[in-house]
Parts: sequence; C-alpha cells; structure tokens
Amino acid sequence: MRAAIVGRLGVVLIVTAPAALAAESPAGAPAPAPAPTPDLVLGPEPEVVEPPIEEERWRHVEIGFDGGLGRRPGDAGKVHYGLSSVWGMHARIEILRWLGARALVQLEQNSVSFDDGALGLPEHTAYEQSDLSRILLGAELEPTWSPVKRLELFAGCGIAWGRSTAQELQTSGPQTVSLPIRSGVFLEVPFSVGGRIEVLPNWVELTLSATLGVLSNQSGALFTPENTPGKSGSLVTVGGFPELGTSWNVLAGIGVLL
Repeated sequence: MRAAIVGRLGVVLIVTAPAALAAESPAGAPAPAPAPTPDLVLGPEPEVVEPPIEEERWRHVEIGFDGGLGRRPGDAGKVHYGLSSVWGMHARIEILRWLGARALVQLEQNSVSFDDGALGLPEHTAYEQSDLSRILLGAELEPTWSPVKRLELFAGCGIAWGRSTAQELQTSGPQTVSLPIRSGVFLEVPFSVGGRIEVLPNWVELTLSATLGVLSNQSGALFTPENTPGKSGSLVTVGGFPELGTSWNVLAGIGVLL
C-alpha cells in the first residue's frame, strides 16, 4: 500500500513540475534559452604571426675589385721610385665563421727618377725611362671579427709573388746607351688590416684595407749591372735598379656576394 502511495506522488510531481515552471514565466513569453557554456562557443582561432626568419650568411664567396695607392721605396744608386697606382681583383671565401681566405691579383705602376750620375753613368747624362709595371699574385688568411651586424673587421697574413718590369732605357748627353726590357721578381709577406660593410645585405659590400709588405728573394736583370755599347762603341757598365724596400698600400674596394 505504501508503494502505491509513493508511486502516485511521483506521478504527481512529474506532472505538476512543468506546470509550475510555466506559471512562473510571463504569459506568452518563451522560456529563456540556456546560457552557452565555454564548450559551445565557436569562432576562428587568433592568428599567430611569427617574425620572419632571417637567412644567416655564412661561407659565402665574394668577388671584388680594388684600387688605391702604394709605395715601394728603393733609393740606392741615385734611382728613386715614386708612388704606385694599384688596381686589382680578389676572391674571398669564408672557411669558418671567424676565418676567411683571400686570393688576389694586383697590377701596379710607379714612376722612376734619376739623380745626376745615376746607374754609374757620367754627370749630366739624361735618362728616358717609362713607368715601371708590376704584377702581384697573392693569398692571405683573414681572421674576422664582427662588432655589429653587417660590419666586419679583419687582419690578414699571407704570401705573394711579384714581378716588376722596366721598359727600354735610353740615355743622351755625355753617355748614350740603350738597355732592353728588364724584369725582376720578389717574394712578399703581406700583413693587412681592414674592414668591410654590407651596403646591400647579402649582396654588395664595401672594403677598406691597408697592407704592409716585407720583401725577400729579389732577383733578375732589373737589379743587376749590364754591359752595353756606349757612345764611343766600347762597352759601358750600366748599374742595376735598386731592390724594393718594405712596401705599403691603401686600397678601397667593392665586392659582390655570391
């Protein structure tokens, strides 16, 4: 009997609950919609913009052109060498992040002047000699340091081979002689310092450098005396040009990064 009473009460509660809820709502008003839960809120996810990844420059190859002035003194024997104009090109590759290797070819020209009585000839002899030309082939290792982005400072040391050539020498006056083309060769140990800056990132850079060269093993007909017929037809000894001393140059260049 108790079970029957409980069952009837359950039916009454189920039937009357919706009616009570309807009575509490205003007449004719729809029932309020349930509040959305976070799981039901849908929408586009915020776009995450990552900073562009800059390509790191390393082990690039540089091809460049250089130009400037230099000095290769040689004042013995009353013969003097003037300033040199220097033009050339180079190729550089980064072996490590802090170490580069450079190969270079340079062409030089410098004037030559004579004091009275130079080359062992009589006083008041006049000399006609065109500028000396020179080719230099070299290679250097360059430790590099970058204090700020796009700027590199370097120091270098290497080895180079050079060949100087003097065109025909003519004299007039008390003694008349004619010497053929003469050449001399030398070895050089260059020490250089400089810097380069990229003006167009990963494309073009400008370079400024200074080099001090220590020469050795100088030889060739340019530096040795030569016997040649003189004004009277007899042989005359004409002295050689002086050997080159410790040299320097200052060069500016432009390079293309490959």
